[in-house]
Formats: sequence, structure tokens, C-alpha cells
Amino acid sequence: DEKIDYSFPLIAWHPSGKLFTFIIENKGKLYLYFYSIKDKKLEKQRLFHIEKVLDYSYSSDGKLMVLSAIKNGKSDILVYNLASHTFEQITNDQYDDINPKFIENSSKIIFSSNRINDTIKKENDTNITKQQFYNDIFIYNYKTKSSVLKNISNATTFNKIIPFQLKKDNYLFVGNQNKINNLFFSKIDSSISHIDTLTHYQYTIKTYPLTNFRRNIEEYDIGFKQNKYSVLIFNNNRFKIYILDTNKIKQNK
Repeated sequence: DEKIDYSFPLIAWHPSGKLFTFIIENKGKLYLYFYSIKDKKLEKQRLFHIEKVLDYSYSSDGKLMVLSAIKNGKSDILVYNLASHTFEQITNDQYDDINPKFIENSSKIIFSSNRINDTIKKENDTNITKQQFYNDIFIYNYKTKSSVLKNISNATTFNKIIPFQLKKDNYLFVGNQNKINNLFFSKIDSSISHIDTLTHYQYTIKTYPLTNFRRNIEEYDIGFKQNKYSVLIFNNNRFKIYILDTNKIKQNK
């Protein structure tokens, strides 16, 4: 019997709010569906050259998607152009890159990865098979295409997934510091280290937990207009949703 893949479908709203999209697999082929809320019409695109999509989200203008996808047996970050139906490869190595999102007007991409350093290397580079046993949170500058990533994980050796930017230099992620997935807040502060012909800055990262549940957080989402965030937890054979106040996030701690 064929094993059922319960990781599909994947869903996302277009930034306009007029299109609901989802990705499914049918007979080994990947399809991206668009459902028009106004017209109630369903259209689809075939996704070529990738084997599986793990996660995806839109750019701020809705013209691009950033995906964590399996290609040639590896999970990498790719950007999909909806008009040209083409992929742009961002990472191409043995590391596991997941949970990508565009941030800062789609000029950057934040994602989770078990890579051991902050430099994107090519697949055939030496010493690339080493991996961490936990994921850190990285930011890729999509505008400049710099191969040097920013690690916002504060050198802590626990797993970090599902990153989210609240505002510039303020982030959320799910981490298992106490072996249970809870929600964490991370803030980057900068100060002038020295001045020569240029002004040089040094950065400090403050990270602390926002929740202390006894069961893993499966998902979370932010409601900016309501100043609330919600977390999804599976406990006693049922899913439970908790609504919490974002004002309790002490962003200057």
C-alpha cells in the first residue's frame, strides 16, 4: 500500500487577501492552486524541478514566493516567480533549510537551518557535510544577494524553528531550550564599536522565553491589529488554542 503523506496540503493567503492558495501532490506531481475569493474560481500551476514543498510564503507584493523545498534530495531555500514560473536557488547544500519568510518589504529572507556557519557555500565546497544537531535562525539579504548570513540565535545550543519578525530587529521563534517547544523573543541591539574612515558597529542579541508550556507549541500566529498572538498545542488527545497579549512582550528587556 502507498504511504499517505499527511504533510499536504500547504496553505497561504495572497497579500491582497483576494486569493487563497494551496499546494498539493497528485501522483508524484506538485500543483499550486489559486482560489479567487471574489470569482470563486480555481486555477492551478504545475511546479516543476522540485520534489516536495515543505513550507512557503509570499513576498509583500505577491509576485514571488519563498519556499523550503526538496530538490535533488536536499531541503533548500528557493524563490518562485509566479509570472515566469521559474525558480531562483538561494541555498544549495546539504543543510536543512526550513520555515522561510520574506521580511522588511521582501528585501530579506528569514529561515531556520542546521548550518554550522553564517556563509552560504556551494554544494561542491569541502567540509560541507558537517551539521549541527539543532537549528539556528538566519537572515539572508535577498536585495544584495550577499553570501554572508546574519545569525540571530545568540549562540544558544537548542533547536529554533518557525521564525517571525515583529518589526526591525525584533523576532519570535519556537525553541526547545527545556526540551519542550515554547515561544521565544529575540532582540538585536547595535552600538558603535569604533570609527575610522567608516563607522563600525557591534551587535548584541537578547533572547528570552515568552511561554512555559508543558506541551509542545505546534504553530503560532500574530494578530497585530488585535495586539494578540495565538499558539496551538496538542494535549490530552486534542488541539488547544491559547490567545495571549503581545503587550506582554517586553521588547526593551
